[in-house]
Amino acid sequence: MNIELKQMNSLFFISSSLNSNYLIIEEKRKEDKIYQFILKMVKAGVHFGHKVREWNPKMSPFIYQKLDGIHIIDIIQSYIYLKKICKLLFTQAASSDYNTFLFVGTQKQTPIPNCIVYNASQCNSLYINNKWLSGLLTNWENAKKSINTLNYLSLYQKTNNFDNLTMKVRSLLEKKKERLQKYFGGVQNMKTLPNFVVLVGQQNEMIALKECQKLQIKNVTLLDTDCNPELADFFIPANDDSSSSLNLILGELRIAINLGRQKFCEKSTFKNTQLSVFDTL
Repeated sequence: MNIELKQMNSLFFISSSLNSNYLIIEEKRKEDKIYQFILKMVKAGVHFGHKVREWNPKMSPFIYQKLDGIHIIDIIQSYIYLKKICKLLFTQAASSDYNTFLFVGTQKQTPIPNCIVYNASQCNSLYINNKWLSGLLTNWENAKKSINTLNYLSLYQKTNNFDNLTMKVRSLLEKKKERLQKYFGGVQNMKTLPNFVVLVGQQNEMIALKECQKLQIKNVTLLDTDCNPELADFFIPANDDSSSSLNLILGELRIAINLGRQKFCEKSTFKNTQLSVFDTL
C-alpha cells in the first residue's frame, strides 16, 4: 500500500507497509542532505504519534494518517517546523550573551526527564526535570530565595563546614540541601527569568505553561498528537515519548543554541560533527 505524503520540491514521498509496520522514505537524489536528515528523523521515530483514541483534533493539520491504531505525524512538517525553531533559537542565542533557555520536562516513567537533563546540560542551559513547583516564574523573588539557600548550603558543604556541626544540625541541613537540589538543581545558576522555555510533555506541564503565558515568556513546545498547538507560541510536531525522537529534536535545539552562542562570542570552540538540520539550510 503506497501512501503519498505532501511533497517538498517533488523530492520526497513516504511509502508504508501495513504488514511490516514501518515507514521508508524514498528519493531520487539520495545524496541530498535534506533527504538524509529526514531519513534520520524517520529512523528516530519522530513521526509516531499516540493511539488514535487519545488524539487532540486540533493536531489534525499535522497528522498524516492512521496506521495500526496510531496517528502518524507528517514528517515533512516536523522537519520544516524544526528548522524554523532552530533558526529562531540560533538568532536568540547569537543576539545577546544574556539570553537564557529553560528546558522543562517532568513526566515520570518516561524518557523525558533524562533527555531534558542531558540536552540542557550540553548547551549550558537551565532545566527542570523533576516536579515543577508552582510559582517558579510567577513568584520568582520567592523562588530565588530557595535557589540562594541551595547555593549557600552547597558552598558551605564543600568547605567541610558541615563537619563542625552537631549530627542533628548536620542531618537537617543535608536533608534541606537534598530537597532543594531535587527541585532547583537544574536552575541553580538562574539569575533572572528565562527568555525562552522549551516544554516537553505539554499535558503534564500546564502549570509551567500558564506561568509562561502570564509573564509573556515565549515557549517552544514539542507537540505529540495528544497536544494543543494553540497553547504554544512556537512548536514542533513530533513524537515526545521515545528517547530517540526526543534526543534528536532536543539535540537540534541545543546545537542551535551552541552555534548561536559561538557566533556571538566569535569563537570556534563548538564543532558539530553529526548530521544536523543546519546542514540542510
